[in-house]
Amino acid sequence: MILHQAVVELVHRQKKGKIWYQQSFNQEWLKDSQFKDWLKPDVNDKYAASCSVCDAKLKNCNKSALMLHKASAKHMKNFNAKKSAVNIETYFKKTQESDSENEVAKAELLLTGYIAEHSVPFRQADHLVEVIKTMFPKYEPAQNLKLKRTKASYLLQDGIACEEKMLVAKICRNTFFSVIIDECTDVSISQVLAVMVRYFDEDKRKVTDSLFGMIEVENATAEGLYKCVKDLFHENDIPLSNITGFASDNCSTMLGANKGVQTLLKKDVPSVYVMGCVCHSLALCCSEACKHLPAWLESFVKAT
Repeated sequence: MILHQAVVELVHRQKKGKIWYQQSFNQEWLKDSQFKDWLKPDVNDKYAASCSVCDAKLKNCNKSALMLHKASAKHMKNFNAKKSAVNIETYFKKTQESDSENEVAKAELLLTGYIAEHSVPFRQADHLVEVIKTMFPKYEPAQNLKLKRTKASYLLQDGIACEEKMLVAKICRNTFFSVIIDECTDVSISQVLAVMVRYFDEDKRKVTDSLFGMIEVENATAEGLYKCVKDLFHENDIPLSNITGFASDNCSTMLGANKGVQTLLKKDVPSVYVMGCVCHSLALCCSEACKHLPAWLESFVKAT
């Protein structure tokens, strides 16, 4: 019924030729029982919102559009799946529970970590748990395991990954680090920016690379990309002055001398050391060197 009313309202507006004004995010929506469990403001766009269960940006930030999204099949499926998954906070408060429940929680976290570390598909969790139950029929914690693909994915995203990011953010607040960024297009044709940080880990006693963020970008210009990176560090209270190095591929958007990301970064951190991709540089060198070779040589190499 709600979906039907929203569609009728949109059609009615189009027929009357009314101007569609952009709606800013209303903080009161966060208190509304219809939205508070999944709606979040978009930090980069006051006219947009984010759905925490669908991990999607909602560009039309008005109540009708939000109700349409809430009534969509994708949102309802994701919302029900997340609702059935156990909150990650309960896993880190199991010390006051019984020993059996504590062992089950630890086992499910360890299995999730194993799946992530070895790039095992989440769907295999369904079968892996059943195998463990068959292997240890008399071991109570093994029989109480309830780890399936949906639960494993949420434990990883909302629990392990969140804890790791908080740990890396804490390190970057207190030490110098380098930033490595690269942009790509994922299977959903969305442009995403990967942000890596390189720092010296005092616990491991070695230089460590960590993925700090995957940002979906709307504006792929140098200004847009730099703003995404800058906002990411500000959200985690990491001072830009801790950045000592910057690396990326050699495209003009990243390393342009006039309007590249590295130029914008140098305005905030003049001492930053910039390094382009060695593979790209080597490819350019080889390409120029090949121009001095006979033309028939390339055909000969390909034929052999």
